[in-house]
Amino acid sequence: MKTTFNLKRKTKNPIQRWQKCQGFSLMEVLVSVLVLAIGLLGIAAMQGISMQGNHSAYMRTQASYLGYEIIDIMRANRDLAVGGSYNINYGATVSGSGIASVDMGAWRNRIAALLPQGDSAIVQNGDVFTVSVRWNDTRTNTVAEHQELAIEVQL
Repeated sequence: MKTTFNLKRKTKNPIQRWQKCQGFSLMEVLVSVLVLAIGLLGIAAMQGISMQGNHSAYMRTQASYLGYEIIDIMRANRDLAVGGSYNINYGATVSGSGIASVDMGAWRNRIAALLPQGDSAIVQNGDVFTVSVRWNDTRTNTVAEHQELAIEVQL
């Protein structure tokens, strides 16, 4: 019995096969890292936009709270409110030492402390009052940087 060997068949060393594929797998890793990095940048951008919206909502909530706070104070002192003691314009300073002046001074101080560049106005038309609270909301990149919340109430 005679055995023959096929010597033309070239068997490659396993190390040589691995070295040949090494560059291809490195390229796959680089592409997947690039895709992952782009995805993470997108998530970070969405997180930033979400934080801006959250902060804007927080300031609007504070403005609403402050507006209803002065309305409750005016209801407690209805005679003074209907008499015009709580009327004030934007940028005006509170003067006097009466109950309404003390209430207005404390309220406007809270607005200045809680809202960036916070200001307020109260306009009376008979027994209907419009309480307006204004603040600077530049974080949202809107066209008008000042936001305003107006509450109309009848005492």
